[in-house]
Amino acid sequence: MKYINNAFFSIVRILLIAVIVGSSGFINAAVITTGCANSNLSCSMDELFGGASFIINDKLFDNFQLFDEFFSSPVGPDYGQVDVFFDDQINNPGIWFNINNQFTVFDADFLYIDFGFNVWTLDGKPKIKDSTLGISDFNFGDTGGLMQIDEAIFDQFGNFLGDKHVEIDNFFGTEILEDSIDFTPQAHLFIENEIWIEGDFLGDEVELVSFHQHFSQIPEPCTPRLIAMGFSGLLLKYRKKTVKL
Repeated sequence: MKYINNAFFSIVRILLIAVIVGSSGFINAAVITTGCANSNLSCSMDELFGGASFIINDKLFDNFQLFDEFFSSPVGPDYGQVDVFFDDQINNPGIWFNINNQFTVFDADFLYIDFGFNVWTLDGKPKIKDSTLGISDFNFGDTGGLMQIDEAIFDQFGNFLGDKHVEIDNFFGTEILEDSIDFTPQAHLFIENEIWIEGDFLGDEVELVSFHQHFSQIPEPCTPRLIAMGFSGLLLKYRKKTVKL
């Protein structure tokens, strides 16, 4: 009987820990890709511009479009080499762009890219409440050079919600590595990004290595924690009953 009681306590305890850990975000949430060769791990920008999409937790990222690009060098970026990775934080999912030396200019060259995409909540509820843009890594090879990213955010009806700006000016020593905005919770966003990179002098090298975007949401009632409380109560009740016997 004692062995049975101990086994019961162990099972309930394990279930209790599993529920708490899972609801705290220590266990990775779901990422599902469609149309990407590196299934559920990453997508290239070329695949995304070609119609690929992905789901992070309860958010769908789709309809990636390259609106415009122009550059002064003979060859432009190879978007098949630009990797997009996924950050599946429970209440702050996002994406990381690993550029792999594709957004780089030399001397006094320049590069401009304008692209956009949609972010949806799968259940249609207005839960996305703010957005963050950041330059994660960069490289300058000489005294000059500038890189900047401007992001505009619109709701599902095309109404402008706000914009963000990050930049690094190597010549003047200006650094704005992250920017964020809050807005009324939304179920659907359209994001437009404009990237500008330029060199100033002969010998300059300006490389945007990586940048990220995150979309924070309103925390939902945590049902797993309520279940954990139920397990805890059951465990306590059973222990009291066992002591009486």
